[in-house]
Amino acid sequence: MDVRSCSCLGLVGLGCSILVAVAADAPVRGTARLLPGSGIEISWDSIPGRDYLVEATPALTAPWQVDPFGPGVLRATGETLVATVGATGQRQFFRIVALPSEPPNPAPDELVWIPPGTFMMGTPGDETAREDYEGPQTRVTLTRGYWLGKYEVTIDQYREFLLAGGDPGGVAWTAANCPIKQDETFSLSGTLSGRRGDLPMCRINWAGAVVYCDWRTEVARQEGTLPEGYVFALPTEAQWEHACRAGTTTRYSFGDTPDCDPISCGVCAALADYCWFCGNSGQKSQPVGLKQPNPWGLYDMHGNVWEWTNDWWDWTLPGGALVDPLGPEGGTFRTRHGGSWATFPKQCRSGHRYGGTPVASLESLGMRLALVPIRER
Repeated sequence: MDVRSCSCLGLVGLGCSILVAVAADAPVRGTARLLPGSGIEISWDSIPGRDYLVEATPALTAPWQVDPFGPGVLRATGETLVATVGATGQRQFFRIVALPSEPPNPAPDELVWIPPGTFMMGTPGDETAREDYEGPQTRVTLTRGYWLGKYEVTIDQYREFLLAGGDPGGVAWTAANCPIKQDETFSLSGTLSGRRGDLPMCRINWAGAVVYCDWRTEVARQEGTLPEGYVFALPTEAQWEHACRAGTTTRYSFGDTPDCDPISCGVCAALADYCWFCGNSGQKSQPVGLKQPNPWGLYDMHGNVWEWTNDWWDWTLPGGALVDPLGPEGGTFRTRHGGSWATFPKQCRSGHRYGGTPVASLESLGMRLALVPIRER
């Protein structure tokens, strides 16, 4: 986005002006008008299927910002988009930003594009089996799209990393720095030979998940397949839940399943089509991709193994509204999502979250790879 390419459309009542920004590949033209009360309606020519944001600033020398309580990410379904923003009573400039189109997928068999968007993170107070630490609900706007693994990282994929002999910094694996919990069937020396390769990788601590992401980044960079401005990483809590919900607001991405007992391992047909949980898993993980995917084509977002996410754990969500949140700046525990083959259905809900020590290496705990814009605090 080049601010110098913006053109002022003039004063829009009560000291509010609008600038119409021009994206690198999608010129945007717009108009604005005052609404009865304190609102301003902004409309602009749009490209169907393209995502847009409205940004504001009190002065052209000040940074442009997305109002967390504003219209959020808007996807055009026609040739015109309309957004309503609040008037502050002070001079304010607005610009329309056409978000980048989906870049070429560097690994189409492995990764699914997750579009930018605005959603309610966490669970409402009346959701069945809700925990207090799933709220308060927080309005989240993610301004950049990203890729997420179609499947949980498998033993075969992680084995390739272990066979490379060390972490991206060239440090060889030893018993002291091993990223997995070992035994006679699950060890570095045996390169996990005691397990079938299409099972989700497990027994990895948080650092073991992060170093795998770093290794994937370095491999892609050497192969010339790493998209500019992106790195492999664990998804943030917000990125994970946005992808899991896939535009839905129900307890699960496939519905509410009101007939299923949330704290039972009993049979639940609706849940069993999408999820490995304590009622159908045989008390062990299952090969990835056997259940139905969520609406965005992601498998095993509910159950099979817990998935590490990037954020530090806090016992509550922030509440209010946030743009591109990265979670707390520090803490003791790390977050994980999705539930597992060993949990009740309640832990497999879209908005459920949990925290634990980063050194945990559990049979029911794995990871899902993300390819995300480089993060800056």
